Amino acid sequence: MAYMTNQWLKTEKNNNRFHYPVSIDFKNADSMYESADARGREAWEEKNNISFTLELEKKEDAGYGYGKALIEKTHQRIYFTQTDVEFLIWLLIRETSGDISDEYKLKLIALLASEDTE
Repeated sequence: MAYMTNQWLKTEKNNNRFHYPVSIDFKNADSMYESADARGREAWEEKNNISFTLELEKKEDAGYGYGKALIEKTHQRIYFTQTDVEFLIWLLIRETSGDISDEYKLKLIALLASEDTE
């Protein structure tokens, strides 16, 4: 589980909004699209050189109705080009490499050296 801010934040200090972290789950968005949505998405992704889509999902209280609490799932998507993916991998490894076990580092090396990623 990870956390993200509950809204977009402004960089100007005088326009800073109240915010708090909300828990999210990561999903590979490839399996999240319905077929009607997929056709438009694929064309848009190809036009914009998107190589990976990450979906962030959270559950939030949607009020109370029909005698029970209502929970609504909401999501946001982040679309990455190959350059974005490579930078993100580099950044994550650079910032966390001291905490990665040697066993997992070897798995990463094997994955990167492998031509078959499935």
